[in-house]
Amino acid sequence: GGHFNSIGSVALLRKSDGEAIMASGDWDGGLCFWKIPSLSGGGDGGMNVDNVDAGKKKQKSKKKRRTVEEPVEESDDEAAISVVEVQPFSTIRAHNSNLSGLSFGYNSSGNTLLTGSWDHSVKVWDIEKSDCILTLNGARVVTSLGRCHNSDVVA
Repeated sequence: GGHFNSIGSVALLRKSDGEAIMASGDWDGGLCFWKIPSLSGGGDGGMNVDNVDAGKKKQKSKKKRRTVEEPVEESDDEAAISVVEVQPFSTIRAHNSNLSGLSFGYNSSGNTLLTGSWDHSVKVWDIEKSDCILTLNGARVVTSLGRCHNSDVVA
């Protein structure tokens, strides 16, 4: 699963139940939905990112005023970073051209996603059903998409 072309747009949503979902759109009109693992490092299969920079130490050079990063050995008490590979839970051919903008709907349940494309359309998607519930066709390319922070007003 995933994209077969360059990704042009992403949107991230933290749902009211604590789950995080990311949407990504590519230059071929492909749309993927991803469940993002927890960053708490708990036993839920998430990632532990408490000490991301633990393996590097900044030291100043005596000759010049540049900052040089040199790796140092990790001690046993420093947390290791575990990487979790994530696959999309849904992949859709959303548009006929580049997805130029993505925005989740206003409600925190995360059921809808708004997409804009170079194919002159704006669409509203039901994420759970992977269905388009509304299409607005325009006369010009949609180069970006923005939503009001407290409503579903789109510009």
